Amino acid sequence: PDADCDDEDDTVNPDAPETWYDGRDQDCDGGSDYDFDGDGFDSASYDGDDCDDSDPDTYPGAPDDPYDGVINDCDNASDYDADQDGHTSSAYGGDDCDDANSDIHPEAEETWYDGVDQDCDGNDMDQDYDGHAVDQDCDDTDETVHPGAKETWYDGVDSDCAGDDDFDQDGDGWQVDEDCDDTDPDAWPGAEGWSEDCEPTGTDSGDTGLPQDSDVPADSARLSGDSGYGEGYKGGAGCGCAAARAAVAPLLLVLLGLVGLRRRR
Repeated sequence: PDADCDDEDDTVNPDAPETWYDGRDQDCDGGSDYDFDGDGFDSASYDGDDCDDSDPDTYPGAPDDPYDGVINDCDNASDYDADQDGHTSSAYGGDDCDDANSDIHPEAEETWYDGVDQDCDGNDMDQDYDGHAVDQDCDDTDETVHPGAKETWYDGVDSDCAGDDDFDQDGDGWQVDEDCDDTDPDAWPGAEGWSEDCEPTGTDSGDTGLPQDSDVPADSARLSGDSGYGEGYKGGAGCGCAAARAAVAPLLLVLLGLVGLRRRR
């Protein structure tokens, strides 16, 4: 039998029941009176570091099985934070999308397009968060640039990712500083109705083809019946000038005859 460690106290002997945490080794086993579970670590309640002095499997450095609700290693971390990054596993009501990797959590810096969602926001392929992944977006760093965005012409930015020339609004192949009208795809240097210098030629502007300046004097044209526009021209609204002259000629002869009779008298 073990020796009596205090032969002057009949409550202290190898067969005596131990009273824990009173500073006395009643059963004379030589162990710490502040290590109830005998795991070699004094209770945290008595200046020790054993967080559960009733469980010999719980002490600093003990193997810990996460997600069982028991912090075996006494590190004061959540038992639902296996990677100890300060974020509880999303499988147990937390926000850590990968509780096996301490570099992955909602506060981590995202590395784009690597197939890993470091910041746990569910997005690794759309850096500007405009709803279009990098393989569809022509500028994945600008949220105002994506397929379907409103195009702002002549700013040097292909806002709608159409791949067209931002300085050729009508898409006729001529940029605005050379085009006759950059809103009309049929108006460009040399196009029908336009000269090489972007002057209207009149070929498609309602031109009648009639000369604008007549070489025939106005008085001569009236007397001769020549309109100055050629034989087939009948005058405005079909005046019928030749027929009118034919009708007036007999009247003139009658008047001249009457004047001659009057003089004879």
